[in-house]
Amino acid sequence: MCGRYLYDKNEQILFDYYEEITSRGVDVSDLKDGTIYPSNQVVTLGANPEGKIVPGITRWGFTGFKPSQLMINARVETVREKKTFQGPFEDQRIVFPMSAFFEFSEDKEAYTFSDSGRVIYVGGFYRIYPDKKTGQKQAESIILTTEPDEVVRPIHNRMPLLIPQADIAKWILDDGFAFNYQKPTHQQLEPTKMS
Repeated sequence: MCGRYLYDKNEQILFDYYEEITSRGVDVSDLKDGTIYPSNQVVTLGANPEGKIVPGITRWGFTGFKPSQLMINARVETVREKKTFQGPFEDQRIVFPMSAFFEFSEDKEAYTFSDSGRVIYVGGFYRIYPDKKTGQKQAESIILTTEPDEVVRPIHNRMPLLIPQADIAKWILDDGFAFNYQKPTHQQLEPTKMS
């Protein structure tokens, strides 16, 4: 998956997630919308201590071993085999809500993929990690990728792991469901070539 996606607050659901976060008194001054890039603070959906699915804020990307390294994606097929990803994936799954995601072709042409104006939900996970500059703990997140479907395949060899809206709670809370969910087939994506 390309390293950016779109979060358009003009879409009511995405605006509502943003508003719910602000209503809890959370500082949203660094929260990004519009075109989202790695290292941005973004809206994600996760479980609170009571098991209710709520929006929160994570930083997109795991801090790497080198100071400038940022890991933003993981392959769903091998995520449980990677030491850095296994624990967070098994224990702290989340969903990234978005308007569309970007991919680049081999010819460096940019495309967006959306779902007829509906919000797209993408599987991921997070970890709590100390910020190397401030020492304070922050939530860092990863987007999961999978093999492309017939729409994305002509453009790119990977795509985000799409989660049906009805299955968000199962993805986050049900280990059996999440561990076996690797290839979505539920959405009809529409590619748009960027000019």
